[in-house]
Amino acid sequence: MTLGASNHNDKPDHLDNGSNTDNRGPDNVSAKSKGLIDLNETFHVKARLGIMTLLLMGEADFSTLKAKLELTDGNLGAHIRVLEEAGYVKVEKGFAGRRPRTVVSITDQGRQAFSDYLEQLESVIRMARA
Repeated sequence: MTLGASNHNDKPDHLDNGSNTDNRGPDNVSAKSKGLIDLNETFHVKARLGIMTLLLMGEADFSTLKAKLELTDGNLGAHIRVLEEAGYVKVEKGFAGRRPRTVVSITDQGRQAFSDYLEQLESVIRMARA
């Protein structure tokens, strides 16, 4: 036997509790941390979180969202597309005079899903502070 190792798991004596069980695997996730797993991945991205938060206050045009969130056209467009495909926002394209205008609004499904997401996030925060 090697000095400092007490058995076949090669842990030093002071770290060996006599058990060969590793409790860190996915099957042993504590109930306390399960809330983290259930968060809606669609919203759990900074840009989409910002878009949804702004849209809760009312519809917004593309330029306003872009300015407030400090995103590029392509980046904002990609995030809006993800939210639209999920059914969380509605995109209406039109014109203001001769200029194209894109208006984004939250759907009822989006409002409910985002509310559920915020409740889950609040639950995670409460668990972290416990």
